[in-house]
Amino acid sequence: MQRIVWAGVAAALLFAGVAGAKGIAYRKTVLVRVPAEFSVTAAPDAVWEKLTNDRTFMMLAGFTPSSMMPAHRWEKIGDATPATAGSDGGVLVVTRIDSSDRELRVAFEPADAAYLCHHIVKLAAAAGGGTQVTLVSRYTDDKAPATVDKTAREVVAAQAKAIAAFKAEVDAP
Repeated sequence: MQRIVWAGVAAALLFAGVAGAKGIAYRKTVLVRVPAEFSVTAAPDAVWEKLTNDRTFMMLAGFTPSSMMPAHRWEKIGDATPATAGSDGGVLVVTRIDSSDRELRVAFEPADAAYLCHHIVKLAAAAGGGTQVTLVSRYTDDKAPATVDKTAREVVAAQAKAIAAFKAEVDAP
């Protein structure tokens, strides 16, 4: 008898969960990942100093400052900077910063929360001197496949320009 009661309770909870889920809308989305590796002549410590400056990070990741706030150095998880990506305003938020491992992770929170965007930058000493930089940019896109592909090509082209600007900034005397 006890098993029947528990089975009935479980069935009622399952039915309530399914019934409650009716009418909930969802859209499938894809995660677009844009990895890049490049080297700079500057030493890892010098690159880290530049990378943790919010304005230099924005240069590398393709963001622009969205306020008159002066540049500042990110030092801890939760440090944030208003920024724009294209026409989308939002906030860059540090989600991981490890100076000993030289890894920086930053999320972009668009104001309308329409998509997710995240960047990972890792630095390593290059064998012949300088620094090897690994950048992985990820974002979600729920548009039609042709639009996703077009946007991804635009992001890759913009990232190539941003990397060139970052290299010039970091390697400047």
